[in-house]
Amino acid sequence: MEHLADAQARRWAELDPALSVPAALADPAVTARLPDGDAVRCGVYRAVYDADTVQSLWMPRVVWEATPIVGDTGAAGMAAALDGLRRWFDIEVAAEEFGHADTAVELYWPSRDVGVAPALFRHGFVPMSVLAVRSHGAGSGAQPASDGVAVRRATLSDLDELVALQHEELRYSLRVIGGTMRDNATELITTSMRRSVYFSGRVLLAESNGVAVGAADCGVALAADGTWIQHRLPAGQWGYIGTLSVSPDVRGTGVGGALVDAAHQILDAERGTFLFYDLANPLSTVFWPRKGYRPLWTKWVCKPAALLR
Repeated sequence: MEHLADAQARRWAELDPALSVPAALADPAVTARLPDGDAVRCGVYRAVYDADTVQSLWMPRVVWEATPIVGDTGAAGMAAALDGLRRWFDIEVAAEEFGHADTAVELYWPSRDVGVAPALFRHGFVPMSVLAVRSHGAGSGAQPASDGVAVRRATLSDLDELVALQHEELRYSLRVIGGTMRDNATELITTSMRRSVYFSGRVLLAESNGVAVGAADCGVALAADGTWIQHRLPAGQWGYIGTLSVSPDVRGTGVGGALVDAAHQILDAERGTFLFYDLANPLSTVFWPRKGYRPLWTKWVCKPAALLR
């Protein structure tokens, strides 16, 4: 296993110096072999997003997270690892559990390693979203906002406006990714926004002539041992933009840009900033690169039926 992880780390370092080392796999891990006998491995972890968690707004209820460790074997190694994963599901997981409609298999892979894409496509995976990063001090592509637009830090008195804006953004995003609107979406958004405003103080509100027209939910995260981003970003403290919401009737007028520019001002004291955006979103894929963000990791997703066919 050590030589596979070392070879994969070297390969990733050549692709992109911002990539972190591969995660260590907890036993038992799936082992598979290439035609020449070389072994590759794949970790698998079952994550459950209960109805009372905010993550359930964006995620299936059950997500099987795969972590291939294929060294420098490229597409052949990825194909072997996914074949092994498919056999593991056949043996270890009950068909009724794996076949539930609100279930998916996902894996993160370096965005620049396009050589493995054919193997992922053949196994039913599609690229859904990216984790994108912006270096400290990178250009922001700043543009003037509409006349009369002002950005300030939100307070708890703005909660109703923040919830309405984020609910509209969720509705749009779920259309893009083919997700399902949860019955308790408003309740979960309200709880999440209240916590963000109260604890982080980094929620921004854009107003036009006193009317709320956009919001950005920002924060900081530490990439260190035991944190959820330790195997995604170089060690240190990072700023992030969680959700950018703009009223549909003012999109394209500079409101989103003004919010992001303001976010960078309060987050650029950190090592850099990161965020997630959906690849099928025709707005995000243009907007975020203009703001200095580049894809680092791509999240590939497949439905169980596609992997097992």
